[in-house]
Amino acid sequence: MDEIIIHCCAPGDEPLFDRVAEEVFDDPVDRAKLTRYLSLPDHHLFVAIEKGVIVGQLTALSYQHPENRPGDLYIDEVGVSPSARRRGVATKLMATALALGKELGCAEAWLGTETENLNAQAFYESLGRKADQVMYYTFKL
Repeated sequence: MDEIIIHCCAPGDEPLFDRVAEEVFDDPVDRAKLTRYLSLPDHHLFVAIEKGVIVGQLTALSYQHPENRPGDLYIDEVGVSPSARRRGVATKLMATALALGKELGCAEAWLGTETENLNAQAFYESLGRKADQVMYYTFKL
């Protein structure tokens, strides 16, 4: 098995995105939006790289509350190419993101997934978590 490297992206890493495997992102990466994302403080993008190709990604936001309590890490998306699934890529991405959250002083990390996404649910439960019951509202802007 080839080595998979987890990399925390920063401004200037845009050339890494010239080679992205299928289904890592929901849509094609927009270079201008990527550059903006990488420049935003508290926005985190981790990629899994194998042989110079991005085979996985995780985006997250760390934030502080105005109250006197620790911040949180919101994990927005996790994506792994079908060719790299079931090889520990998502687990490595999550471990790296959770370690960053801890380093930043976050008390919790949280995420959501669709009720029909059984693969994601099985993965998160394999990490020892159970889903909380929540309501989700979308506001079209």
